Amino acid sequence: MIAKHSGNSLLFSQYVDLARVKLGQRGKLTRTNTPEVPGNTLTGKIESRATTEYGKVLASGNITINSANFKNRDSIISGGGLVNVNATNFENSVTLGNAVQLKNGQEKLYLTYRHGSRRSSANGTYSRYLENGGIGYESGQPSIIEGAVVNVNAPNIIKNPIEAGNGKVLNNGGATGRALISSTSVGMNKGTSSANGQVQAAGNTLLSKVNSSFNGNSQVNGSTGLNNPINNIFDRTVQIAGNNSGIRDIKNTGRISVNPILSSAMFTANMNPSSKYLMETRSKYINLGRYLGSDYFTSRVGYSEVWDRTKRLGDAYYEDQLITRALAEKLGTAFINGKSNEELIQAMMDNAAAEGARLGLTVGQELTQDQINNLKEDIVWYVTKNVNGVEVLTPQVYLSSKTRESISDDARNRVGGINGTYVKTKDFVNDGTKWGNGGVTYVEANTVRNETTNNLLSEISGDMTYINSVGNIENIGGRINGEETVALISEKGNVINNTTKRTTGFNYGEYDKSQREEIASIGGITSKGTTFIKADSYSSIGGMLKTDHLALDLNSFNVSALSLSGQSTLGISGSNYSKYAETTHFGGGAVANSAEGRIGNLNLRGSSFIAEDTTGLAVGNVRAESVINTYDTESRQSNKSTFASSSSYIKSHQEENVASNLQLGKNAVITGNVEGIGSNIVLGENTFVGGKVTTDSRELHNSYYEKNRSKGFTGGVSHGTISAGYGKSQSTYDEKSTPASWRWLSIKQRCRNYSHKL
Repeated sequence: MIAKHSGNSLLFSQYVDLARVKLGQRGKLTRTNTPEVPGNTLTGKIESRATTEYGKVLASGNITINSANFKNRDSIISGGGLVNVNATNFENSVTLGNAVQLKNGQEKLYLTYRHGSRRSSANGTYSRYLENGGIGYESGQPSIIEGAVVNVNAPNIIKNPIEAGNGKVLNNGGATGRALISSTSVGMNKGTSSANGQVQAAGNTLLSKVNSSFNGNSQVNGSTGLNNPINNIFDRTVQIAGNNSGIRDIKNTGRISVNPILSSAMFTANMNPSSKYLMETRSKYINLGRYLGSDYFTSRVGYSEVWDRTKRLGDAYYEDQLITRALAEKLGTAFINGKSNEELIQAMMDNAAAEGARLGLTVGQELTQDQINNLKEDIVWYVTKNVNGVEVLTPQVYLSSKTRESISDDARNRVGGINGTYVKTKDFVNDGTKWGNGGVTYVEANTVRNETTNNLLSEISGDMTYINSVGNIENIGGRINGEETVALISEKGNVINNTTKRTTGFNYGEYDKSQREEIASIGGITSKGTTFIKADSYSSIGGMLKTDHLALDLNSFNVSALSLSGQSTLGISGSNYSKYAETTHFGGGAVANSAEGRIGNLNLRGSSFIAEDTTGLAVGNVRAESVINTYDTESRQSNKSTFASSSSYIKSHQEENVASNLQLGKNAVITGNVEGIGSNIVLGENTFVGGKVTTDSRELHNSYYEKNRSKGFTGGVSHGTISAGYGKSQSTYDEKSTPASWRWLSIKQRCRNYSHKL
């Protein structure tokens, strides 16, 4: 008996009925990772333990970088004001480790069946095994460019291709991939830092070489990817695993430990017992009055101490730098709740006064986990630590539960300002980076391609997201989002929003092989407010467009379902095998509460266009047609013993209608014809149709053929009489049908002509 159970077997927990059907069929082989049993029992993943010693450019004010070649690798650039990058070539990337072959866990069930004159027996062999899966790369922390506003003006934005992931080398601006970056690039080197207002870098000088000009002061969720062919048939997923375990620890505990040691020639240790600070800034370089440290903290919390017993770690600038760097290095951002640098530090010290009194906190003592969990606001609190043999008060950062919930442990590289992100380039390419943070995100380019090719989702987002191009705007398995607004304007091209697929499977021989397509990454354009699209056409294969209000200016709006095919052959020989093949569809769609504007022609194939209120929407011709899912099976079984033999052959074909769904709410104007084939069409109140309305069903062709043959000796004993004989039989069953698919038309409208065919 094959029974369903709730263990960790994919085959027996979700597909037990399939395994049960195989009983009685000799040499029946069933595996996971086939069209009938899709998916892996276990999917291999890579976990990164790599750490990044960030190169850092940190400034409380503006950062300006002018260079022929700009390369931010394994580094963070964070400015409290405008971060302005002007370069010919721009790259924001991380260092990847060597490729690691990942393994997937699979299951196999092999059934044998013996039929005798008096009894039958069946044996099953169940096994679990590992096979090669995807390819993994480890990285450390993401590379980040952030500020209040980030402006990038670079003709060439370099996509850092993973050859094993893409199977191609990106040509961009006449150069190839990493070749654009040379030793004369502006690069963020490990340990480089800046603060104290403005930062400027010009020409091709490495930032490490111009560090002295700073006066001592100077960022993802996943989906799966498209990949490189294996054996010219199958794709392998590419995983890039960043190490954000430190951020996850902070989210769990609320503690940000501040390393009290800051190595720099700007600071000197003062071991004099009467000195107030252990570390002091060479004040000729810094205006200490701009910064807040322990003096401000103690004045706010009403704390005083005897300095021959307890020193403070450092003066205001030293401690300001410690806190700012700790946030940047451990959170991957200098911003918390929209504040950074001196503004953030002052807010957390002001919070400390109120929270300390409310919770009864003691200066010099670390907060307990219960105290941290009860914080209503983020604070800086001073605790006692031993630094170079001296007991000193050092700053520590504690985060409220509300802030901890808002912290992202996204491993993607990031470029964005909290108030705005502006990008001007020749051909915008994005592969796995999150562009934009808050405010306005504006991209201006000849062409735009936002493509997800691995597990890191390519994203362009903001509160208001505007993309303006001359040619195509392509969202290939990526995400374009605007919390309030999305505007996509292509002057001479199209807006393309596609979901991607990949091919997976195995080939262990002629009668043990499978190949199937599956969703890789869903393309999405989303907004909680208005989405405006102006182009020659909007074209989507399996992509999703979801918004509150949709405004369109298009010659055509075309949405088709993404076709997914699969086939398998499992057995032991040409006399005992089963074949299965299917073609299914993943429908695309556009969903809005309201829609307006102009569409020349609206075409749907196995997809949806739904808008509740279409006041102000004008459409030319409308065509909504279904697509057909097909399922084909073929099996041949042969059994032979000393005195008997039998064989069977079964072949079937089934079709399934996948309807398009068109729903136009009230007041839409359709100047042309409406045609529906095997689909659902709802036209709301006061909808005007100037042409013909025609609906038709979709024919479905189903067939089933079965042939059985048997021959051999039979015998028995009854009432003391022995009988024996030889028999032969054959039966054939052949059935074909052509049913019509369901279609539905609801009309609350004015139209000139209407026809309907069954």
